[in-house]
Parts: sequence; C-alpha cells; structure tokens
Amino acid sequence: MSSNNALRSVPIRPSGLHLLWQACLTWLDVSAWPGLILMVVALGLLGAFHQVTSGIVKQNELRLQSVSAYNKATWLCNNLNDRPARENCLLQRQVIKSDMAAHLP
Repeated sequence: MSSNNALRSVPIRPSGLHLLWQACLTWLDVSAWPGLILMVVALGLLGAFHQVTSGIVKQNELRLQSVSAYNKATWLCNNLNDRPARENCLLQRQVIKSDMAAHLP
C-alpha cells in the first residue's frame, strides 16, 4: 500500500456546546452550593414573613373598622332622646358586638 491511502489525523476542536458543558460541570464541582442553598432558604423565609405580617395587618385593619363602627353606633344610640329607644338601640348594639366578636379570630 502506498502512503497516500493512509488516514490523516485531524485535531478535533471542542464545540461551543462541549465547552459550555465543561463549564457547567466545573461550576457544579465548586463549593458554591451551600451559599446558593442558604440564599434560597433566606428568600423562602422572607416570603413567609411577608405573608404572615400582611395577614396580621389586614386583620388589624378589620378589627379597627369594627371598633370604629361599634363606637359610632354607641354614640348614635346615646344621642337618642327617647329612653326606651336608646335602651333598645344599646341592646341591639350589644348583639352586633357579640356577632362581630364571634367572627374575629
């Protein structure tokens, strides 16, 4: 056989995808995982804290609205001129207060 029929070896250059894969594998070997996990946990805790505090704020707003409505009803009842009407109004107001207390946690 002649030397012209021999296969020439051509150096293979790594493709972009191969280089990207090698970079990912190198990054996975780095000890950055504990920091990444801590960051995800911290974000989760912040999200939970936000949900709890916004729920508390909404609940407090509802409580303040009910107290305000109760105080307004008390003032209106006390300003009635007729004593039986005033006592009836105050009794109804007391029933409303007990209903509101049952609905508020």
